[in-house]
Amino acid sequence: MDARSILGVMAMGARHGEEVLLTADGDGSDAALDGLVALLSRDLDAEE
Repeated sequence: MDARSILGVMAMGARHGEEVLLTADGDGSDAALDGLVALLSRDLDAEE
C-alpha cells in the first residue's frame, strides 16, 4: 500500500494493538516511518 496518502493509511483498517510491517525507501524515508509509527501507535478511537 502506498502510504503517501493518509486516506490510504486510514483505509487499511488496522486497529490499535495490531501489528503492521512498515517499509520505506528514498529521501525522507526515515522521517516518514517515524511519523507513521507515531500515528499508528496512538489509539485514535479512544476518547480524550
